[in-house]
Amino acid sequence: VISILKVIELIQKLYPDIHVVNLGYPEVVVFHKKPAPITKKTRIVQYGKIFFVCIISFFGAAFTIMTYNNDVGVNDLFSYLYSLFMGYPPEGNTVLQLGYAIGLAIGLLFFFNHVARHRLSDEPTPLEVEMRLYERDVNDATAISSGRNKKTLDV
Repeated sequence: VISILKVIELIQKLYPDIHVVNLGYPEVVVFHKKPAPITKKTRIVQYGKIFFVCIISFFGAAFTIMTYNNDVGVNDLFSYLYSLFMGYPPEGNTVLQLGYAIGLAIGLLFFFNHVARHRLSDEPTPLEVEMRLYERDVNDATAISSGRNKKTLDV
């Protein structure tokens, strides 16, 4: 963690006539880590992790949607609406259920902003937003804890 005052001090040593105004955070977190060599084993482990996260996300989302539909009573609602408009109870699946399933899939694609490898817009996905917030929280926690431990590079 480097204090912005240290950065300003170093800039003013090089350029004494310059006026520096900080517009950001008072500390900067710098991570330096040598990249590990990419081997076949590490690549397989990375793909395994990605596959595991995808499977957990897929089944978690499916379970969430199913429990929501069960809690709300979507099947009962569709049966009631079908009976209301058609005059007789439905036998099997209906157009309402088909439309709901297709609309849900399209809604998820738009929400996650990806169809296969193509982005639908330039906006970040919800996962990218959450990762940025997580990185900011980690940097803030690192800066605070380094200040407590007197490990900040300061003036």
